[in-house]
Amino acid sequence: MAFTQDSWMIKYDACETLGLEIMEKISYRNQQPKNSVAASKASANARKLMKKYDDNMTSLNQTLLASKSLLTDGEFQRRQGLMDALRIKKVQIDDAFNSKEEGGSRTALLGAELGTHSTNVWDIEEDESTRDLSFDEIKEKQKFAIKEQDKGLDTLYDVVVRQKHMAQNIGQEITLQNEIIDDIVDHADNTRERLIKETRHVAIVDRKSGTCGYWIVIILLIIAIVVVSMIPTK
Repeated sequence: MAFTQDSWMIKYDACETLGLEIMEKISYRNQQPKNSVAASKASANARKLMKKYDDNMTSLNQTLLASKSLLTDGEFQRRQGLMDALRIKKVQIDDAFNSKEEGGSRTALLGAELGTHSTNVWDIEEDESTRDLSFDEIKEKQKFAIKEQDKGLDTLYDVVVRQKHMAQNIGQEITLQNEIIDDIVDHADNTRERLIKETRHVAIVDRKSGTCGYWIVIILLIIAIVVVSMIPTK
């Protein structure tokens, strides 16, 4: 089981590293001129890695749920928190990847509304993803992008709710532990008081036993003197 747990963490670290790599490629793509070969190639590479990221995240979540009975509650919640971090990173990746493309779509939509399919009077470079699309198709593409953003927000909301529940559970556990600690302190105080009381009793008994011993010795000496005095002398 230790090997399975270690392999899960190794896969998680790899997925986290992959997320950073995707963000770097998206940043590189955004630095390239629109419609350039470098930008198109970077977008394709980013899409491929994003698909791999989604698959890895799904695999991690399935493995975690399957091994729930083999983990402690605290460890399972900790790993759920790690999965939530991956989901938040996915939302950030999707937003970063779509931000530039959506900007191009809005520009294309503006040109379409002004009836400038063939002539761009604003001298704005139109994104190739919308260049050959009609006005209705561009609107549908924008609706799809907004829908994807809503899905990302829903995922983020679920993550926040789960984190809230985890925080509440941790708060309840801390309260319970504090109550246990208070009980232990109370018991320790009671034990200390009883120990002090018993120590005093022992001291009193010790003093009394010492005095009693002295009286016994004195009585024995008196008896010895009387006996000796009663013995006739020649």
